[in-house]
Amino acid sequence: MRCHSTPAAAPKSQIATYGSENGFGWKLNEIIGAQVIYVPATEVINSAHRSFLLFMAIVAAAFALAILITNILLRVAVLRPINRMVKVANEVSTGNMDAEFEQNSNDEIGTLAAAFKRMKISLSVAMNMLNQRRG
Repeated sequence: MRCHSTPAAAPKSQIATYGSENGFGWKLNEIIGAQVIYVPATEVINSAHRSFLLFMAIVAAAFALAILITNILLRVAVLRPINRMVKVANEVSTGNMDAEFEQNSNDEIGTLAAAFKRMKISLSVAMNMLNQRRG
């Protein structure tokens, strides 16, 4: 701090560069000035934004893929068997007792097919009994 005490104590190169009017009379532990350092964050913010968009695209693609797979599995496991049962039920309702309900699984769809089989058998027995009483 000696170089900032008085112009007489300052080095001659300092006086030649900065003059003898300003920068003197400083005391130890005295705050003389402050510096503000600016670091541009535009590139960091743009990088974070790109990363966020990439992450959101990956999440959206994962959800779309999950929905697509779920849709395909529902069609195969639920809709096709039900549509087959509807077709057979329509045939049975028009008098075609040769149509058979397929029971390919032991889940709810299979249970429904078994119930339709029993109903078809009961309907066939009832129709035979009705025909015997008429004839």
